[in-house]
Amino acid sequence: MHPAIARATKAFNDHDLDEYISAFADDATFTDPIHKGLEKAETREYMAGVVEAFPDVYVEPERIISSGNETAIEWSFHGTQEGEFNGIPPTGETVDAPLVSIITVSDDGITSWTDYWDQMELAEQLGLE
Repeated sequence: MHPAIARATKAFNDHDLDEYISAFADDATFTDPIHKGLEKAETREYMAGVVEAFPDVYVEPERIISSGNETAIEWSFHGTQEGEFNGIPPTGETVDAPLVSIITVSDDGITSWTDYWDQMELAEQLGLE
């Protein structure tokens, strides 16, 4: 795993969002099924919301594929929803959901991070379906 990605992962799992976002280049973008092209400050704010909604959240890499400056990671996302998440009131349910990230890194840090996850599976694990 690229050192910038490893640093961001450890910081996210430690809920140290200042350290997490410091692994990103100034012009970095973040995208997931809900958000498209968040800038660096917006990414930090979004991740703060994730940590607030899932105060015990952590991710575990299951498989990593790298080529040049691009990395694909299959993760397990773990957490208990104790706060609002994207308009969903707290459910108290624990999730163990698969997540895939495609990450591009330059000498300046992470330049692009795109997450893919199954919204229906997450909804089911949260007890919404």
